Amino acid sequence: MLGKNPITKPSYREDGALRVKEIFYTIQGEGPRAGQPAVFVRLGGCNLRCFFCDTDFDGGHLMEAAKIVSRVTTASTPDGMDSCTLVVLTGGEPMAQQILPLVQRLGALGWTVQVETAGTCVPPPFGPDTVRSLVAAKVLEIVCSPKTPKLDPQIHEVAAAFKYLVRAGGMDKHDGLPIESTQIQGKQERIARPLNWAIPVYLQPIDEPGSGDNLQEAINLCMKFGYRLSIQQHKIIGMP
Repeated sequence: MLGKNPITKPSYREDGALRVKEIFYTIQGEGPRAGQPAVFVRLGGCNLRCFFCDTDFDGGHLMEAAKIVSRVTTASTPDGMDSCTLVVLTGGEPMAQQILPLVQRLGALGWTVQVETAGTCVPPPFGPDTVRSLVAAKVLEIVCSPKTPKLDPQIHEVAAAFKYLVRAGGMDKHDGLPIESTQIQGKQERIARPLNWAIPVYLQPIDEPGSGDNLQEAINLCMKFGYRLSIQQHKIIGMP
């Protein structure tokens, strides 16, 4: 999209239907579950407009939660195998839609659901108490990849990991995290930090021309500050 996507405001349908862009089976290439087979449910729309974003999340069509579960089950059983246990809700911004009914349905069937979010919004009643119960049941894992100076306060209570995008020259020398805006290229802006530094922090180089410099910067910062490197394994092995 490269910053050309329409900005969509959060919209939480009471019937739990979601605007879905695509559903596909692949290898999770990023963050704490990198290398694990997963069914990705990419939801349409985003409330941000990151100028470097290379994901096509615009459009999509409404699907009921039951229909999505059926599609996930079909996608995850190639050749009759039934070995995939991970669903990744991504976007766009999945937390800008009412994902709770889908998460609960998937959890009841034994799936673990990883939600990839920028952390700016949380669908009601998807609050800390609900999330804690789903986490305790090993149903839910929230990975926050901040893109803005402020996050929804609830995100700090429920995130299992933080993941930051790295551009060479755009990182703070004191903590190794971003100090450049994701919305306006070249603008200095301190991106939100974790409040709980006990949870894992991942650094991922931005994939762009000259991204070798971004990779080296991410490596250097991980070695200096003890963060974990995320290198988009799915792109390296040629998967979506």
